[in-house]
Amino acid sequence: MVRLDYRVHPETRRVLVKLVDLATGEVMKEIPPERVLDTLGRIHAFVGQLLDRRV
Repeated sequence: MVRLDYRVHPETRRVLVKLVDLATGEVMKEIPPERVLDTLGRIHAFVGQLLDRRV
């Protein structure tokens, strides 16, 4: 059996879905991968800082 967990990523405000094995608690799949959303959040922060400095 598999459990479907979802939450909103705090930095990007995008939905993160995880497929979790009920027997082991292991995350089988993340859609999109959390590391991708973390990277996207850092890029947004960098672009925001860059624009704040030029304005």
